[in-house]
Amino acid sequence: MPPAPLQSFLQDPARAAGTLQYNERQGFLFAIASAPELIRPSEWMRLVFGDAEPEYASLDEARVVTGEPMSLYNAVNASVNAGSAVLPTECVFRDDVLPNLDDDAPIAQWSHGFMHGHRWLEELWNSLLRLTEHGGTVSRGDRAGRHPRRSGDGPKYKKCCGASTKSH
Repeated sequence: MPPAPLQSFLQDPARAAGTLQYNERQGFLFAIASAPELIRPSEWMRLVFGDAEPEYASLDEARVVTGEPMSLYNAVNASVNAGSAVLPTECVFRDDVLPNLDDDAPIAQWSHGFMHGHRWLEELWNSLLRLTEHGGTVSRGDRAGRHPRRSGDGPKYKKCCGASTKSH
């Protein structure tokens, strides 16, 4: 469960549409940490807030609200790199299977966040798949060799970074 100040910040009706709720953030950051290359926080942080710059009531609120995704990202990234990633304890499955698909189900929220992250990184994953289809191999250690201009945005990425993979 998120800290109370973060919970009230996330549930404030003034938040931008698309602001990720706590379990969605966990899934989103898992997708980011699992990416085939390192994704800098400066690239994904705005997406956590519905691609909008959040407004804070105080400096303390800003510290809590921006610190939480960084702490969560660091924990998820460490578990992914250690090969010991597991679902967060809050993401429990409900005994009856179908209610796990409900919008308020923690595992559904986590999955929604994961898919949001995966869709955002779709071009990156597609370029990796094209590389492996042509006999290339990639390991977690290859993450440090990322393209320095990775835009993360589908159309921009296709022009800037995706163009070099089209010839494969």
